[in-house]
Amino acid sequence: MGQQNFLSVDPHKTMTIPISTLETMKIVVIGIVLVAIGILISHSDTFAAFGRLGIIVGWFISIFFGLTTLISGYSLLSPNKDKVVLTPTGLLDTRYSSTEIPWISLTNVSTLSIHRKSFLVLDLPKKEFDKLQLKIVPRSLRRLNSAYMGKDNISIHSIDLEISFEDLKRAIHTYAKAHNPALSALE
Repeated sequence: MGQQNFLSVDPHKTMTIPISTLETMKIVVIGIVLVAIGILISHSDTFAAFGRLGIIVGWFISIFFGLTTLISGYSLLSPNKDKVVLTPTGLLDTRYSSTEIPWISLTNVSTLSIHRKSFLVLDLPKKEFDKLQLKIVPRSLRRLNSAYMGKDNISIHSIDLEISFEDLKRAIHTYAKAHNPALSALE
């Protein structure tokens, strides 16, 4: 699948952003390598000096990256390749939730950078956040995310999407400004 043209964004039409097969395959390959490293750590004589800690760390690495790899692999095999959908009524990121986030419920859209990766952070009131039908991983990490960010929010990245971060940011800002007067100052 070739790169879509995201230069023109019409906030009165539906815009779908598909998964990038190549980027997701890279994530799967890296995950497999990290699982192998975790297994090596937990079974290697090299890390025997660390005793149980080496075994625990090795298995933690294997399980964490194994689950991440399975989720990415499932995304590759899933018939629905559209992962982010922007509509005049709201935003749906199927990687996190099966319910749409209404534009009008957003209180802010900001940018966060962690280790040279950028995320769009969507702030919404707790009562609106509680209405979302979060998928298993975001639901299980909700408290950790809330503690780190200071409140509940949704962080959206473009790492595995067929869109650059800047184009994703521009598209979400365009829709948010068009459908939520409180966010008209977004740049």
